[in-house]
Amino acid sequence: MRPDRNAHPPGTVLIPCHDQARFHQFTNDMVVLDVPDGTQILIMRSASIIQNMNMGVASMNDDSAWLLVLGDDHAFGRDFALRLLEHNLDIVAPLCTRRSPPFGLVAFDQDSDEKDEYGRSLMHSLQYEDIPDEGGLLEVVATGSAGMLIRRGVLDALGPPWFQNTDGLSTDEDVNFCRRARELGYKVWLDTDTPIGHISQFTAWPIRREEAGLVLDFMGQGVNKIFIPGGMQPGVEHGVADVLA
Repeated sequence: MRPDRNAHPPGTVLIPCHDQARFHQFTNDMVVLDVPDGTQILIMRSASIIQNMNMGVASMNDDSAWLLVLGDDHAFGRDFALRLLEHNLDIVAPLCTRRSPPFGLVAFDQDSDEKDEYGRSLMHSLQYEDIPDEGGLLEVVATGSAGMLIRRGVLDALGPPWFQNTDGLSTDEDVNFCRRARELGYKVWLDTDTPIGHISQFTAWPIRREEAGLVLDFMGQGVNKIFIPGGMQPGVEHGVADVLA
């Protein structure tokens, strides 16, 4: 049984993109996405993702109680938004991998005082083995904005510009958003039971079965899906298992 979409107030789904609907899988998933009646769908297109995101927040309907950020290179289940809304949290995001090998998780479980060569703060990336066996919610220090659901009160408290990078060059607006929100007392949560796919030549999905791992979905080419327990680690020979569903 699917969750009741109208058990929640309407919000805004924001799609910040360089090119609209680059991938057919995103288009299909977006068409069937369940959202509360009255939810606003915004597509903001320009060369700057940060500009698109800020324009989207500024364009939210007055009655939008939440913002859901979805890039056009993502894949997701029909009840994806409702699963996040059910938590009733200020900031919650799904499990998501990076677009390229080794497909590490886009979530950070520890802050750091260390800086990289450009003076940007470093964070410790969440590893597949760090995902709780029992699943559920996990508090983190930051996540990527892919599929991130943000309540209106957080955006009102932060004020414009809601998204900004640290040095004018880096694409770290999502991590910076989480850091600023935490400074105001908000918590950032990761829903380890709700994955979102990242699309390139194929779609990479983080998944938790008997153990956490990585699914590579080739969308009908050859072996349709393969599962790599524990994720992909450089220098390690991996066993794979077919994924049937």
